[in-house]
Amino acid sequence: MALRLKGSTSGSVELNVPAAVSGGDVTLTLPNGTGVANQFLKNGSAAGTLEYSSMVETSTGVGIGTSSPIFLTDIVSGAANTGANANNPSQLSVTGANKTLTGGGATVFINSNSDLAADTGGSIAFSGRNTTSSTNSIIHATIKGAKENATSTNGNAYLAFATQGHSAGALVERMRISSGGSLLLASRTSDDFAGAGTLFQDSSGGTSPVYLYFKKTFSGTRDAIDFRHSGTQVGSITFSNSNTAYNTSSDYRLKENIVDLTGAIARVNQLSPRRFNFIGESDTVDGFVAHEAQAVVPEAVHGTHNGVEVWDSDDDLPDGVSVGDSKLDENENTIPKYQGIDQSKLVPLLTAALQEAIAKIETLEARVTTLEAS
Repeated sequence: MALRLKGSTSGSVELNVPAAVSGGDVTLTLPNGTGVANQFLKNGSAAGTLEYSSMVETSTGVGIGTSSPIFLTDIVSGAANTGANANNPSQLSVTGANKTLTGGGATVFINSNSDLAADTGGSIAFSGRNTTSSTNSIIHATIKGAKENATSTNGNAYLAFATQGHSAGALVERMRISSGGSLLLASRTSDDFAGAGTLFQDSSGGTSPVYLYFKKTFSGTRDAIDFRHSGTQVGSITFSNSNTAYNTSSDYRLKENIVDLTGAIARVNQLSPRRFNFIGESDTVDGFVAHEAQAVVPEAVHGTHNGVEVWDSDDDLPDGVSVGDSKLDENENTIPKYQGIDQSKLVPLLTAALQEAIAKIETLEARVTTLEAS
């Protein structure tokens, strides 16, 4: 049985009532009393009944869970909302073919897997409900060049998070997740270093790009950063209430074939301490040239003499480029990959050389003492 409103089949609203079950009647019951203006009817708690809903339409907007909507669509989850949906006042479920939502110049795609994506320039904004405060923070999650579906070829998509004062100023990007999986913070917007997990950039010139602040005082030392490889600690940055230490693994349980270091004086004599200034800086400093020190203490130097940047398996290779090929700049020149030095690795050799020198001095002193006594 069907009840049609407004007569004709075309354009009518139809209520379909199932056939009567054995031994009883099918009843369509309207709610008792009167509801609030602009309320809607919905299925009742008992089968076959209707009741007034809490979804209210006013001149401001549509409210679900509130009778005073502030926005065009205002969904509020109150304290009485308990059970499985206590923290989920609404859910958008999409099945079947892709759905396209447009408005305000942006397009949002919802595909058959319930994935949400936006075209270039699309964004999702989150803000507080305080519409009067000039300092109310607004967070924008902006999806640039995102894929609409699994067959899209756009590989340069990224997700950016920005903040903005309420109704004032332009958006300021604070964080970005690149298509390569890197986390870009502060003012960093380019993922230039393949394989780098997190990149920072200081735009102000007056603050540190990485700032770790521990307010509570304590005794002893704590780990600020713990470096691990395959689960084994290989280094750390530790701190106390007054100092910081940079540590590399040195436990005897990690070592074998331990012998004394000999011939240190001869090797130290092969080192070439230099005075120089770095290009772009005027201050002259003491130090070593990396490849010169590498010939004496190889473990103290990182990188290859005259090394250049090359494409590796983690890069998105351009057409015609293979792993191991040199990377080129905009002028088709190779890009230097500069060597570095960890001067602390020279300390064992210097210590051994000093011990050898001390032993020689002590031997000479003993001989002088003997000669003076004779």
